[in-house]
Amino acid sequence: GMKLLYVVFFALLLSCNQEEEPLEMQDSPAEINYSELGNLIVNQSQKALGTELKAALQRGGVAEAVNYCNLKAIPLTDSLAQFYNVIIKRATQKARNPLNMANQNEGEIAGVWETKQENNGEISPVLFEGENAVEFYSPIVLQSMCTNCHGIVGESLSLENNQLIKDKYPNDLATGYAEGDLRGMWHVTFKK
Repeated sequence: GMKLLYVVFFALLLSCNQEEEPLEMQDSPAEINYSELGNLIVNQSQKALGTELKAALQRGGVAEAVNYCNLKAIPLTDSLAQFYNVIIKRATQKARNPLNMANQNEGEIAGVWETKQENNGEISPVLFEGENAVEFYSPIVLQSMCTNCHGIVGESLSLENNQLIKDKYPNDLATGYAEGDLRGMWHVTFKK
């Protein structure tokens, strides 16, 4: 559990280059590989959220899953963010929870990914390094499990389940998706 996380985290943090260097060079700080670290954090977050959602679906179907997301999804990502000392946000232009609505930068990146997807291109994470922060964006692609709550209303998303969602999220925009669609992104901010 946590211990392994720490080990992985520090291994990544300290992945200095392995070449022989003159001794006086040794005290320069290790370069942080933000892409690797970003991927690690996103994978951990996605796994944690996916595991909890799957369990909720198995326990009580969509009603339970919606309840879980409503109460726990943001606290879960917040606690991971605290552990890694970063900011973790899930963002989308078609939000269910208004707190996840994409800002301008996030929207532009999603737009680039969508265009790539339409042209059968590969979409992959992007990294922007600023003076005080590093911004890491990783695409969220819809898995088949997700269509239970984000699918096409009247098809993969039943009318009854859609109503359960609407009761919790009256302004929901997050339906009409098929497996493989770009749903949004993980956005991790590293403070320098």
